[in-house]
Amino acid sequence: MPETVKTKATLQNVIEVLRSNTSHDFTSYKPGTLQRRVERRMGMKGFPATDMDRYVALIEADSGERDDLAKDLLINVTSFFRDRAVFETLRNTVIPDLVNGHTSEKPIRVWIAGCSSGEEAYSIAILFHEVLDGSNSAIKLQIFASDVDEDAVATAREGLYPSTIASDIDPVRLARFFIKEEHGYRVAGDVRSMIVFTVQDVLADPPFSRIDLVSCRNLLIYLDANGQAKAISLFHFALREGGILLLGGSETAGKMEGHFAPISKSARIYRHVGRSRPGDMMFSLNASAAVHAPQKSNAKATAASLSLADTCKRKMLEIYAPAGALVNEKNECLYTMGRIGSYLEIAPGYPSADLFAMTPKALHTKLRSAIQRCAQQKIMIMARGGEIDNGQGIIRRVSIRVEPIEHEGQSL
Repeated sequence: MPETVKTKATLQNVIEVLRSNTSHDFTSYKPGTLQRRVERRMGMKGFPATDMDRYVALIEADSGERDDLAKDLLINVTSFFRDRAVFETLRNTVIPDLVNGHTSEKPIRVWIAGCSSGEEAYSIAILFHEVLDGSNSAIKLQIFASDVDEDAVATAREGLYPSTIASDIDPVRLARFFIKEEHGYRVAGDVRSMIVFTVQDVLADPPFSRIDLVSCRNLLIYLDANGQAKAISLFHFALREGGILLLGGSETAGKMEGHFAPISKSARIYRHVGRSRPGDMMFSLNASAAVHAPQKSNAKATAASLSLADTCKRKMLEIYAPAGALVNEKNECLYTMGRIGSYLEIAPGYPSADLFAMTPKALHTKLRSAIQRCAQQKIMIMARGGEIDNGQGIIRRVSIRVEPIEHEGQSL
């Protein structure tokens, strides 16, 4: 059924119901993809495609159907060493270059975004294992694999796959990196220990940083143009200069191709070029964007769900914590919390992560001085006596507190 104005509005209602009642936000998904999958669920429930309003009422009332729809919208199509030519390029060219360009003092950091049930993450880990073994290198490896689907992440952590994976994996690799069990093959412990799996929404949660290789294959094709642009800008921000971006066969760097030099156009492998400028990173100033709705309750999701203590702490922070922002050495906002909108404002034009582009000019001198002193002296700096106008002639007094933070060797 073609998308009409009414259909578009109803799909927005579907998105709103899921965002309010599950841990998932499908706002940036392509409307066509959403419509096809919603209509598929409607057909399974006996609803005609023209009766989407009634289906919205169903998912508002039926948590089971709501969760089933959300699960249907999470596309988990993956396999070990999918697209063999791509993995051969990684194995023979990209990974050896990364290893040769590192010393034992600096670990190689890898991020598999949209890892689904883990097959791609383990495939890349196996390639690194082979290259590092062959080089007798003492270089450390840190692999982060993330996905918005907590059930898929639970499967990835377990590392147990059906016997049919034998058709996708070279027999030598299968014998070396997998253990045969009654119900299939389990990834060997030395490979599983290389990866940290985590539940993460690429478009809402803070990205990993100082990454040498980002792999995000066949996620962008399900996002609309804005979602794709935001993801690519976040990957550029996450990567070190010269870092590698790996995309799916039907994906490109889009309008940011000038920030990525192709290593292999056929394999969709790019090299990060230039520094990430504050205006290049698209992000949400709204801290609540990184606070997920309540997780659905089931056995597999228990580890990923918020505990009562976490929920309580989060709510207390929302209500009582002062507004704050985490910035890097370039004064780019990485994360915000509290009622930050009362103090920071996104200026017209292209979105900017630059703290001073969002701060009232009346605070620039005090804020810049406090940040510089904090960076130099590595102590907490308090600057009092600031004043800002709320735009209605009301003056508000502001105190600025700046504290140094070290995170994974980075000064924040």
